[in-house]
Amino acid sequence: MQNIETVMVVVVVLIAAKALIIYAIMRIIGSPQRVAVMAGIGLAQIGEFSFVLAKSGQGAGLLPENDYQTFLAASIISMIATPFLIALAPRIGYGIQSLFSRGADIADQSVSEDIHLTSSGGLERHVVIVGYGLNGRNLSRVLRSVGVPYTVLDINAETVRLAKEKGEKINFGDAARREVLLHAAVDKAWVLVLALSDPEAGRRTVALARSLNKDLHIVVRTRYTAEITELLKIGANEVIPEEFETSIEIFSRVLHRFGMPRSTIEDQIGRIRRQGYEMLRSPSIPQVEMGNLNEALHKAVTQTVLLTDRSPVTGKDLGEIDLRGKTGATVLAVIRNGETKVSPGAGYRLCDGDTLLLSGSVEKIERALLMICPGSEIEGFNA
Repeated sequence: MQNIETVMVVVVVLIAAKALIIYAIMRIIGSPQRVAVMAGIGLAQIGEFSFVLAKSGQGAGLLPENDYQTFLAASIISMIATPFLIALAPRIGYGIQSLFSRGADIADQSVSEDIHLTSSGGLERHVVIVGYGLNGRNLSRVLRSVGVPYTVLDINAETVRLAKEKGEKINFGDAARREVLLHAAVDKAWVLVLALSDPEAGRRTVALARSLNKDLHIVVRTRYTAEITELLKIGANEVIPEEFETSIEIFSRVLHRFGMPRSTIEDQIGRIRRQGYEMLRSPSIPQVEMGNLNEALHKAVTQTVLLTDRSPVTGKDLGEIDLRGKTGATVLAVIRNGETKVSPGAGYRLCDGDTLLLSGSVEKIERALLMICPGSEIEGFNA
């Protein structure tokens, strides 16, 4: 291409101009400097719709053929460069933030004036929650209900504003900055909980928090098990990957469906957690670890079931329903109003609200459940 220099100049100018415009918009709406830089770089490429506009402009005689070809080439190059720009965006964002950092810039001055910092003075032996998404909201609600002191940090100005209106102990700020963590008294805190979707921000926050408080217990929620080792290495005490918890829930439900005793399922969960998730990372799990499923299925298990007024056995005597004769399962006990009747006789009448403790093989329990609660899915086999 003869005009490659011109094309590259156009690429640089277009990317820089668009990045600056997006950066300015993000700052105006209250985003921190780092986030604004990342958004500007990540969205700086020329979009596909620009091709349509350029083609229309060419057809209308507003854009000469040579200029159209230059614009087309520049657009394609900007799209090719986008993945690399996105990968570099976090580092560039942190670099620019550090370059223009001010000690007083705890909460970005671009935030609307109605978002005020809540003083963390006096806070100690508390919990610092970074991120006010679903995990952060649930944790803050629980801590508030049990009386554990805490403070929350989030970089979404609107989220902070709405939470403050509801009386939440939350501040606007980037936890990857020293000033913000010190304002949250992380040096006096007992626990730091990170629930961020930005891996780079999470790593920086963990390292910074550890440098400020050697005794701090740091719990990190991450997306992938591949991030566990690095987070632990830089200072996290516990790392909980989303895909790990999802996998546990999946295999728990599968084993439950096969009628595995609850104690067996809990044992497998405990083994995986104790081994630092290595079982889930490896391509296969040793057969001895999972045990013999067929053998377990034929062993006696127990199951509790709550009777409702819709159950066909409610209001009938045990002898009348003949549960053991029809299904093979045995009623070991009946719990009613907090009192337990062990080995109830044939004349014992079942009532709405009773909890039956059944015993038998998985097949027998399944038949009993279908008889007691037809059409309903009963949760949880218990050892």
